[in-house]
Amino acid sequence: QKYGNKISWADLLVLAGNVAIESMGGKTFGFGAGRPDIWHPEEDIYWGAEKEWLGDHRYTGDRELENPLAAVQMGLIYVNPEGPNGKPDPVSSGRDIRETFTRMGMNDEETVALIAGGHTFGKAHGAGDAAHVGPEPE
Repeated sequence: QKYGNKISWADLLVLAGNVAIESMGGKTFGFGAGRPDIWHPEEDIYWGAEKEWLGDHRYTGDRELENPLAAVQMGLIYVNPEGPNGKPDPVSSGRDIRETFTRMGMNDEETVALIAGGHTFGKAHGAGDAAHVGPEPE
């Protein structure tokens, strides 16, 4: 509200991330503004051939993910926290996580750091009983 339309949503999200890291004693690379907001669908990006949300049509054979996609199902950012196709299978989940994050240029160590760090400073989620989940971070 302080800056009104003078800061884009994209810049606001990056700035909020920097502030969060700094509030926990972390170091950032600094902040550079100038990201534009995009208010229409990008027509030059291939999102996959599926027509239904959370379908599994981007796989062939033994869960071979279609190139160049990284998200395992349409409608998800990365992988399904409940397991592949909503089924809690740790081995298949691990395979999906490794494949997805490898396609984003990350190795196993970076993937673990990102996931563990995100769920340490953020909030864990998944197929667990909601009664066992703590409060939102402040």
